[in-house]
Amino acid sequence: MAAPSFKIVTVEDFHFVHNLMKSKNEKTHFFVWVREKKVNEKIYDRLVIVTKYRLITVSKKQDNLKIDQNIHFFDLKEVASVNPLRVIISTSNSKIDCYTDQADQICEHLLTNYLKVTQGFSERNFIKFLTNPPDRLGPFNYKPKIALGFIQMYKAWCNYYELEPNRNFLKYLTNEIIQNENPENQVNFNLSSFPGFDNLLSNTKELNPIKDTLKYNRYFQTLTITNIGNRDIISPISESISETMNITKLVLTGSTGTGGLDALGKALEKNQKINITYLDVSRNRITASVLKHGFGMGVEKMNSHSLSYLDLHGCDMNPSTMLHFFKHFAKNTDHCIKYLSLSNNQFKKKGSEGFESWIKSLNQNFLQELYLASCSLDFSIVGRAIKESNSLNNLRILDLSNNPMHQGQETALYSFIQNNNSLKELDLTSTNIFPKSAAQLIYEVLVNEHYSGFILRLAKNAFGPKGAEFISETFHSFPKSSSLEELILDDCDFSAEGMNSLFGNSERGIFLNKSLKKLSVSRNIEKNKTKNLQPETLVNLLSNSNLECLRIQGDFKHSLGNKLSQSLDKMKSINLLSLDISENSLGDETLRKFAKILSDPSSKLLSLSFDKNQLSFEALQSFAYVFKTNYVFFDFIWPKFDITKLLSVSSKKEKKKLKQNVKNLKQEITQNCNRNNNKGLDVPKISSDFSQLTSSQSSNLQESTSIESTPIKNRLLRANTEFVSPSPSHDIFHTKRDLSEIIRENSQISETDKTSETEKSSEKEKLTPFKKPIIPSQIPKSTSKEQNLTDQQENQNQPQPQPQNLPQKNKNIQRHITIEKYDSKKDDLKNEKQNTPIKSRPNNPAPKLSGIKPQKPQSKPPPFRKPRNPNQNPNIKQNPNPKQNPNIKQNPKQNPNLKQNSNIKQNSNIKQNPKQNPNLKQNLTKSKTTSDKI
Repeated sequence: MAAPSFKIVTVEDFHFVHNLMKSKNEKTHFFVWVREKKVNEKIYDRLVIVTKYRLITVSKKQDNLKIDQNIHFFDLKEVASVNPLRVIISTSNSKIDCYTDQADQICEHLLTNYLKVTQGFSERNFIKFLTNPPDRLGPFNYKPKIALGFIQMYKAWCNYYELEPNRNFLKYLTNEIIQNENPENQVNFNLSSFPGFDNLLSNTKELNPIKDTLKYNRYFQTLTITNIGNRDIISPISESISETMNITKLVLTGSTGTGGLDALGKALEKNQKINITYLDVSRNRITASVLKHGFGMGVEKMNSHSLSYLDLHGCDMNPSTMLHFFKHFAKNTDHCIKYLSLSNNQFKKKGSEGFESWIKSLNQNFLQELYLASCSLDFSIVGRAIKESNSLNNLRILDLSNNPMHQGQETALYSFIQNNNSLKELDLTSTNIFPKSAAQLIYEVLVNEHYSGFILRLAKNAFGPKGAEFISETFHSFPKSSSLEELILDDCDFSAEGMNSLFGNSERGIFLNKSLKKLSVSRNIEKNKTKNLQPETLVNLLSNSNLECLRIQGDFKHSLGNKLSQSLDKMKSINLLSLDISENSLGDETLRKFAKILSDPSSKLLSLSFDKNQLSFEALQSFAYVFKTNYVFFDFIWPKFDITKLLSVSSKKEKKKLKQNVKNLKQEITQNCNRNNNKGLDVPKISSDFSQLTSSQSSNLQESTSIESTPIKNRLLRANTEFVSPSPSHDIFHTKRDLSEIIRENSQISETDKTSETEKSSEKEKLTPFKKPIIPSQIPKSTSKEQNLTDQQENQNQPQPQPQNLPQKNKNIQRHITIEKYDSKKDDLKNEKQNTPIKSRPNNPAPKLSGIKPQKPQSKPPPFRKPRNPNQNPNIKQNPNPKQNPNIKQNPKQNPNLKQNSNIKQNSNIKQNPKQNPNLKQNLTKSKTTSDKI
């Protein structure tokens, strides 16, 4: 017996689908009635709805529609179409076997929407698509859009977990990352910089869509989450790391708990296809159990990752834990590590022995930077390992600060410096090194002809006046050495006598070395013991023609006092490019003298910092003349502390006036600094000891030394505020420039600005836009009027610029589904020919959701009625003046000819009273009766 024909979609079906999609906040793309075949060979009518993310089937029982199955695209396993009248949709635990005359349309809508939200899926995660014949449909090609489908997939995962997408997160993705002008930020996913980061982590459900989206990420190459605290975020992120293929840089720092790193280690061990070259898990507590249960094995098995950067500083590892770590790390046969930071972990004897065994296991010279600050090193073991190792020939930076050494243990460093020709920076801050040993180290650096631009830090070692003499004699012995560029001698207890020994004579000692460009001698003279400091000492430092950058900071115990004022009386100009004399109790008189010297055209100072010197605003205003006459300034560190102190002790009237004056002076400073910033100059900086500062201390210091609302790109920070990697000396400062040359360049700023604008516009034109995706033409457009942030961007006429620094493989990624031939032997539909045939009705296709409501097939259209003619009603009189102003309220009593017809559209501003107009009441009654009939 022939099966009944297919049902058509009625108005009731349309309203049901509309209300269902509205309740689920979905967008319908296609729906049609089909005949579904059950296991018991019975056939039932089902309404199949294809949405943006789901496939929904609805059954009708006793005139009530009920949802049978609600399948998300991510749960699909296979879509098979035996012929144009049959579709089989399979999941892991269910199957839909349906007959319809629109099987091809179902497949097209289903597969096209599936492609849009699964652009990051690998072949093993992708569904199977089988048709008979194979070329009946497709191939389906869809080129990715913004961020290679990252945002579309995030929305799909939100739908999977039945959550609303976080609008702030979408806005952050679109504005801060994808549309960022800096190409590096376009592939760096920093979740910590998201404004709602804390609120996002407080709700673990909100984190699930992000976690699963990152699993299939094919756009972002860097994942950064800092200051995690006590939140358990590393564990869920580790699930993403176990599946993702594109992440090369991973930063997970600042967790106060111990959970998560074991899961991360297991993820790294499992995912051998990922290539993480940069791993930073610093400031996470690592115990022996964490190493044993996953993290140690993950580090050991990262052979395929080509790990070159590993940061484990501040992980609170004890000596036993350090020993186990080095055992695991030594088994990593890749050994291409270039950067290793293990600072702020306890080595002692066990950890030092583990370090020695690891150094011996290295076969190649990859290691370039090694940081072992504050590790309680056993120098007898570590020094021997460094001295005898053959794998440290390319080492550029060695940080051994805050590790006390005993006398004689520094000899291993002498041998290392003699045999190593690539070292650029050595940090021995606070190592209790003896004065003669320090002078010997300087000697080894000066005589090494292979060194250039060397940075030597010897701060916080009690050298005393004798040490100053040793250092001065060492420099005097090698005046022509070109190795040392920067020397840090802060907090060395030189006293006034030691400073005189070092800098009292401009024709001997340290001043004969022309390669020394940066010098820091802060906090070496106590404030009550400056009597013996010779004025010539400071004059030589400030006017030396070789030095470019000088830092002489003080504190509550150490200061120069009025000694600088005496030295300024003997000076006419300053040859330095950068100067920091903050916190020295200089006073107003010293500052006025300083401003007078800077107003001289021969002064070359570009950067100045003098905060915390007990200054008045009148003295600070003396610099206003300098900024108007001398256009050399590039960077001016605003004296925030002194200004705040002045405001705190001023009256309300004085405070108001002072704030206005401060604002005016700030504007002059900003204009002066920006004028020189536009020239693209750079100021030499004294590199700071970053290992001794926490991130909070560093950020606080930076805030205290910056000028608010001043967009200066290269700010010279105060001591210990910014880590600067060793770099070749700036050539622009090797040849001193006259003031006239700089003033000449100021006149050309407008021309250079125009040139830069044209260059930027030309670069934008060179950006390669995304091509439009290839989508089957049968897909109707969505009728929803609500468009979210990303949908609006996708539908713009302007092509989206493609990130320039993506790998070549990501530029033309194209999702492609290969349609295979359907094999009936692999399915349980072997007896298809024996089933009852079903007739199709091609002449009555189901309507698509295009905004037109279908009519009932049996309903008749309402009879046509002509509109009522006012002339046929003698009771209605027309307004003789139809052009009368409608905003004027008119009273029928005053104008008897003014009687309105109820069928003509009334003006909302005219008040009509049926009691005053009996004809109006009659017309209203007739109109109501007519409308009831219609």
